[in-house]
Amino acid sequence: MEKFKKLLQQRYQLTDTRMLCALADSITFQHLDKDVKLIVEGETAANIYFLLSGIVRGFYYSENGKEITDCFVYESGDIIANDVPTNNAPSLITEETLVPCEIAALPINKIQELMSLYPEITQMYLQCLSLNLNRHREHKIALSRYCAATRYRWMKRTYPGLMDQVKKKHIASFLNITPQTMSNLRKRERTEQFGMASDTDHAGAK
Repeated sequence: MEKFKKLLQQRYQLTDTRMLCALADSITFQHLDKDVKLIVEGETAANIYFLLSGIVRGFYYSENGKEITDCFVYESGDIIANDVPTNNAPSLITEETLVPCEIAALPINKIQELMSLYPEITQMYLQCLSLNLNRHREHKIALSRYCAATRYRWMKRTYPGLMDQVKKKHIASFLNITPQTMSNLRKRERTEQFGMASDTDHAGAK
């Protein structure tokens, strides 16, 4: 419990001790295995979730039933939610664990109550939504402006280390490229790195 409160303090600059206690007292901590659906497309979510550890993927289905990866949540303290908790609208995407995860669940009706009592919680949630909005905007810009190779480099830069932990097909879907293109880009990257290393070795030998 204290670890969770410290995480919120550091991540969102929350200072009201009473508010932190009220928030922590409303939380349920859960350990989830991989492939667990936290939020299902078309359903109204009862909770929002704080990710403590692990990786969660958000995805939706295309008209022909293909999964389209929309987002990844993998930083400790991130909120797993894609809607403002007061609109009661069905979720537009499914949120699923990719690896075993530790999460903290907070009932939506409880956060609504806490928002009315503590303005800092409203500010925290708006900060989370703003962060998610910016990530989605950057993602859409990358898909519309960049070629496949540039998208691949953009993701490595924007989501450091994530490519080594997530299935290739999910990364390819997120970047709107085929798994074969993904494999070719990774092979090209390894070739370029090997070539650069060889050149460096020759230069050092001189």
